[in-house]
Amino acid sequence: MAGTYIWKYKPVDEDLSGEWWKHHPEWPIFCSSEGRIRRETSRQPYALKGRDVGGYRRLNLRIDGKVKTRSVARLIGETFWPWQKIRVQKESDQPVQIDHINRIRDDDRACNLQWVTPGQNLLNRDLNKLT
Repeated sequence: MAGTYIWKYKPVDEDLSGEWWKHHPEWPIFCSSEGRIRRETSRQPYALKGRDVGGYRRLNLRIDGKVKTRSVARLIGETFWPWQKIRVQKESDQPVQIDHINRIRDDDRACNLQWVTPGQNLLNRDLNKLT
């Protein structure tokens, strides 16, 4: 246990139908369209079973001896939707957040993620409470 996070990594052997991998633009990892992550040096994807206190999946990345904790959803969004992040930043002049369209916090599939402003993220949460 590290702080408020519980880390459990379990090797995942199965290939998911239609899954494809892209290299992250900044980190030495590959991200999957199905929300999985693997190291550059490994063909074996790892599924993060632990969640932070808010229910989001997080990952520790070690670069040059320093450990950085990153949101899995944000890593997937930066890999598959970088132009959308830039567009939202330019249009709003606000920081951007990654939003889970279906509001399921650990559903990090690329098709379920979008970049939004904090206000848009709150609006999505409120709209989903009404349904």
